[in-house]
Amino acid sequence: FGNDNLDVATTLFGMGIIYCDQKDVGRAMECYEAALKIRKRRKGPQDIDVAKTLHNIGSLYALKQDYKKALSRWREALDIYRGTLDDDHHMIACTLGNIKMAENMLEEDEDG
Repeated sequence: FGNDNLDVATTLFGMGIIYCDQKDVGRAMECYEAALKIRKRRKGPQDIDVAKTLHNIGSLYALKQDYKKALSRWREALDIYRGTLDDDHHMIACTLGNIKMAENMLEEDEDG
């Protein structure tokens, strides 16, 4: 397997999940970013796996309380989801919920 292999991207994505579960946000981010790079290059920027990776990166930014970056990644994921999934798909609902939460957190910071 080369570094540009989709199986490598899948493994990196899985490692990102494990590192996130272990609260190692830095390593999780490294894995997700590497997986994203491969997936975008091999599958194209509008692929569902790209969206899933962006979604998880957004969640890491939210854990770090960087809600602007989280919003950016979630909105990018949402655009892909809307182009590939049915409107009632749970990932669209989940991503919309995350976006609303981040917007609320940013509003609280501004009011704060």
